[in-house]
Amino acid sequence: MKPRTNTTVKNLVQKYTDRWVPILGLTNFLIDIEYIDETQITENEMTVMDTNACWYNMTMNIRAFLPPLREADKKQIELAVVHELIHAIIDEAQEQDEKHLERVCNHLAVAFSRLT
Repeated sequence: MKPRTNTTVKNLVQKYTDRWVPILGLTNFLIDIEYIDETQITENEMTVMDTNACWYNMTMNIRAFLPPLREADKKQIELAVVHELIHAIIDEAQEQDEKHLERVCNHLAVAFSRLT
């Protein structure tokens, strides 16, 4: 497969983000996607994407690393986007109160029910 351009990758990431945000019930989150190119990557940052999510502020920053994403197929890119979006949901589950875990499970149940 011929590597994709940065523009194509950015369009696919945005397309999959737009598709999955409502399915996962994240429409109230402020989501920022930062695209990282070769000039911004350090040796220990060769991943496809990573996320910093804050459940109580309902914000998340997704860093999308362009070099590996250019080599990925569409399904891999979509799965990476969904994986990072799920971090916004499960971030709350790390709280010590069991009620947070229950709320996260309910959120996921509603999200998955939208898939049928």
